[in-house]
Amino acid sequence: LSLRHAISYLHGIAGKAVLEVGCGTGRWCKFFSKLTNSVTGIDISEETVDINRRLYPNVEFFCMPAQALDFPDAKFDIIFSITVLQHIPYEEKIAAIRQISRCLKPGGFAVIFEQIRPEKARTSDFKNTITFPFTVREWKGYFEEFGCQLLWSERTLFLPLTDNILFPAKKIIAKALKKKADCGVKNNNHTRNIDTKINYIVTLLLLPLAFVAEYLFIYILGATRWTKQDTFGRHQIFIFKKAAGAYNKNEI
Repeated sequence: LSLRHAISYLHGIAGKAVLEVGCGTGRWCKFFSKLTNSVTGIDISEETVDINRRLYPNVEFFCMPAQALDFPDAKFDIIFSITVLQHIPYEEKIAAIRQISRCLKPGGFAVIFEQIRPEKARTSDFKNTITFPFTVREWKGYFEEFGCQLLWSERTLFLPLTDNILFPAKKIIAKALKKKADCGVKNNNHTRNIDTKINYIVTLLLLPLAFVAEYLFIYILGATRWTKQDTFGRHQIFIFKKAAGAYNKNEI
């Protein structure tokens, strides 16, 4: 929801050249490709990139790290990073931010949805974890250092189980129940009413389960020291705008 809110803040992305840093299985590239005809995704997994090329032929995919983007200066209007930069070690993350800024057109936007570290927390608190988050002040400061000014930010929930398991399960359950309820029903209005009621009921049943599952998930991860500090509300979405005349490759 926050990402869609951010896109609406930008007044849409139609006609824009979009890059997703760390595209994974291409979920968001697929979403972006419905909104604009120029979408590029990068990932460090060659296998994932090959699969994405077969699944989404209208999107360009490349295998490369965020710290070394092999694109010309000022190529993209909008660059997205969705829970990717947080997994890059601190000493390499600044290089990734530099590259993102370099590849943005003047007036272009970086939309960053990443984990944040509490201001009082130390980087050593994240030793032996899979995330290396900056504080809000650090995210803002490093992007500004490379010519990108913060326009908007919002604290948000990050619910991986809900997004990737429970919501898809809701669609499957609702579809199965609707099919059963539709048997022998020929009235379209009645069918739509059944569909609405089923979606409402399934949502009411699954949402409480989703929040319980997320808390348990976070507790287990914390107990195993994977992401000790990762709790509800510890993610933030930022929109940065690249200033005209910001640095380019020759100034690095």
